Amino acid sequence: MGFPSVGTSAYFLAEEAGKCGCRMIVVSASFDRVPGNAWKRISTLEILGKRIPFRLVGRKRAREFHDYRAACVLRKLRNSVDAVHCWPGSSLRTLQVAKELGIPTLLQRTNAHTAFAYQIVAREHEKLGIKLPSSYSHFPDQKRLDREEAEYQLADRILVPSDFVYRTFKDRGFGDDKLIRMFYGYDPKSFYLPPGGIKERRNEKFVITFVGRAEPRKGLHYALEAWSNSELKTQTIFRIVGNMNVIPGYINVLGRWLNQSNVQILGEIDNVGDVLRDSDVLVLPAVEEGSAKVTFEARACGCVIAVSDCTGAECTHMYDGLIHPARDVETLREHLLTLFNDRELYRYLRENSIKTISSFTWENAASSLMRVYKETVFGKVSRTADDYRSAQ
Repeated sequence: MGFPSVGTSAYFLAEEAGKCGCRMIVVSASFDRVPGNAWKRISTLEILGKRIPFRLVGRKRAREFHDYRAACVLRKLRNSVDAVHCWPGSSLRTLQVAKELGIPTLLQRTNAHTAFAYQIVAREHEKLGIKLPSSYSHFPDQKRLDREEAEYQLADRILVPSDFVYRTFKDRGFGDDKLIRMFYGYDPKSFYLPPGGIKERRNEKFVITFVGRAEPRKGLHYALEAWSNSELKTQTIFRIVGNMNVIPGYINVLGRWLNQSNVQILGEIDNVGDVLRDSDVLVLPAVEEGSAKVTFEARACGCVIAVSDCTGAECTHMYDGLIHPARDVETLREHLLTLFNDRELYRYLRENSIKTISSFTWENAASSLMRVYKETVFGKVSRTADDYRSAQ
């Protein structure tokens, strides 16, 4: 808990739910950041305060052992538990025990339906001629898929963080009685507007920034192609933030674009907020996501987002962001050019983005989650995607 990506989401939801009055029992393999408002904090893969690395025992065994320990904790504390909020791939036994004890359960989804994710990512790698490493999180694993499918069926409700994820489950027969729309957020202490507010143009050159691991599903190749096939490559800066060595061979695909003079590769950095505050646009043309937290963070820092319809971004096209169909390089190129050339539209999108993003802090996300907990415990009708939007 507290690690980047999923661990960050879990940390903030637990921390802020505690502030909202939820007596949270947090069971995690280990803690990089400890939610101070949790009632109980239990580690399943630490000895004398020292973390046991997943790689030491194997990721699969580590997940199963964590699940076993969490199920034991649930049995022991069952009289103190009103609902169980599980995270995917590590919760089968816990869900089984909760079902046995008659305790309502919610299963968090952090990405699209796993079967969809496997298919779409394999297709992208095949298109690029890159072999999927067996160690990669999206490498097709039938046993893992079967386990996650069993979790889907056991859970009373599945929490989906975006309309995109919602659709991938609806397309596989899941109904509104099973799916609950929720959202992620951003930390306003780390992601905020530049001191003194937004200037008309913060740099001598317009800055377009990509933040994310360099892997085909994130779509960096589409962003670079769209940027490179226009005057943008000479009149703007393209910054890349993130690990560039995730997928062997992908760096070779990107090579013809990375060598251009206006491409800046920053790699993995701690001060992502500073980079976003110094950028004009966040570009993220992903083909598969859950709900990319960087889209919230970029908007909080004053960036306009240009994203695909598979990023799970919380924005409305032509109101507080620009959305293109995944893999549509030409439309993305037009969007980036429009943001660069049409300053009036850029200001309009940015002002609306800044105005609406304040609803998506982690505090608000946890407050919404608390309502879901109460609906689940007291048997009220769950919220659909349309209900979620009207509530916002």
